[in-house]
Amino acid sequence: MLFLLLSLSLSLLFLLLLLLWLSYSGVARLIICNFVGSSFLGASSPSAAAGSGCDQGGAGRSLASASLYYEQTRQHTLETRTEHLSYIEAEYNFGVVADLDLGSRDPQEFIWRSYLKKGRVVRLNGRSQRDRFTLVWDEELELVSSTATRNRSIHAQIT
Repeated sequence: MLFLLLSLSLSLLFLLLLLLWLSYSGVARLIICNFVGSSFLGASSPSAAAGSGCDQGGAGRSLASASLYYEQTRQHTLETRTEHLSYIEAEYNFGVVADLDLGSRDPQEFIWRSYLKKGRVVRLNGRSQRDRFTLVWDEELELVSSTATRNRSIHAQIT
C-alpha cells in the first residue's frame, strides 16, 4: 500500500513538473486555448477569451498553424521618413555684372571689359518650419565688347 501511494505521488509530481515546463514554454496555454476552449479559462465569450491570454496562441486556430516558438518583435532598423531629408523647394538664378568704370577700357585695344558672375540662391525646406538658404556661385566670365556709348559697353561677348 505504501509503495502504491509513493508511486502515485511521484506520478503526480512528474505531471506537475511537466505542466510547469509546458506553461513556461507556452505550449500548455496553446493547448488550453485551442482544444479546451475559453470556458476552461473562465471566459464566457470569445471577446473575453482574447483578453485572457488566448490571443497570442490564437483561440480557434489549429495546433499545426500556430507557431509555438515565434515571438513578435519590433523592427530593429530606423524608418526612413521624408521629413528628415532636406529637399530643394525653390531655386532663384541671378547674375552680377561688374563694370570697372574708366578702367574697363583696354588702353592697347579698342575694347571694353566687364565681368559677369552668375549664381543661384537655393531655398531648402527640411524638417523644421524655418527655411534655409544656400548661395551657390558659378565660375566668373569675362565680357568683351567693341561697341560703346559714352565710354560704356553696350554690346558684349562672353569670352
